[in-house]
Amino acid sequence: DNSTTDCDFDGGLCGWTQETGNEHLYWSRKNYTREEEPLIPVEFPEFCTDNSSFLALTKQNHSNSKITFRSTNLIRFVTRISTSRCLRLWSTAVNITSAYINMTVTGCLNQSVVVSSKTVNVSEHRWAPVAVDVRLTDYKLSINGGWTAGDQGYLAIDHVSLIAGMCPDCDFENDLCNWINTGFVNWNLTTDGSRKYISSEGSQNGTGLARLIGPFINSSESKMFQICLRFLYSIQGAANNTLRVFVNISGLKSPLWYWAGSSQGWITQYINILNDSDFQIEFEGKVDYGTVNVDDILVLYKTCPELPTTTPASVPTILTVTTRSNDRKESNLNQSNDMRIYLGFVAGFFTLLVALAIAVACVV
Repeated sequence: DNSTTDCDFDGGLCGWTQETGNEHLYWSRKNYTREEEPLIPVEFPEFCTDNSSFLALTKQNHSNSKITFRSTNLIRFVTRISTSRCLRLWSTAVNITSAYINMTVTGCLNQSVVVSSKTVNVSEHRWAPVAVDVRLTDYKLSINGGWTAGDQGYLAIDHVSLIAGMCPDCDFENDLCNWINTGFVNWNLTTDGSRKYISSEGSQNGTGLARLIGPFINSSESKMFQICLRFLYSIQGAANNTLRVFVNISGLKSPLWYWAGSSQGWITQYINILNDSDFQIEFEGKVDYGTVNVDDILVLYKTCPELPTTTPASVPTILTVTTRSNDRKESNLNQSNDMRIYLGFVAGFFTLLVALAIAVACVV
């Protein structure tokens, strides 16, 4: 029953059930309060109200501080569908430093066969997305989490959704996810302290572009074809280092966004995409010397959040790009009308000059 797979837990569990077992942690609904506003993800402003709920794992008292608590499985059965799916949820930890979330997809006919699985360390005091691919089969979705007993606090999840297509999200913690190198210069996994991201450096001869193309995005999954692309980027080195983002429709690319020169640190970028066809997102980096870096790619099936405008180097910016065919036709029509006005003006001015010349000749 795909209609109840998505859940924000405001009105219940939406058909998700909790397996019983000997684990120390059980899922329960928790109301969001205004005191916890630092945890609000900008992508979900509804957390600003006191009427919102999420699902949480609350620590039970235990004398052994070295034991690792594991929760019961939150499960959902889904029947065979015609396209690949991506299971995504948002998670955070409060006063816990070693929490994790695990999502597993197993076949319904043989539940011992794992179709796909992903375990992610959860960020403390920051909501972050966790996603796993769901292949073409009848399957059981399973979500669990846990942490070491020495920590005091809770682990939370919210906004579970099952969207069409392979997962476009990637934090590059382990690999390139479903993104593929297609250029002459590769994007490579890089670690800098606690952050893992992808980085592109200049080739030995100083030429070549690093291209990274994502999985197909199904535009029919979004309301009114509105999709929001969010990613982080940083550029270091030469002033003519560049990062570009394109929409790729069957090999035809339309530019979305462009940056040249140093970014002075990491910047969060939001781009609204309005499109009526399935498409892919493509990143293109060009480096003379230094690096071009990208991290935390996220595709939201909603309009990008409106953010306050302060300094460009420290606040996310929003760019809206429209690529629908009707809009392209309307744009071409407007350009054609503008051209007619311009040509009419030139013709009138030329006629006036000729008339003045004839008058001067008659006077002479």
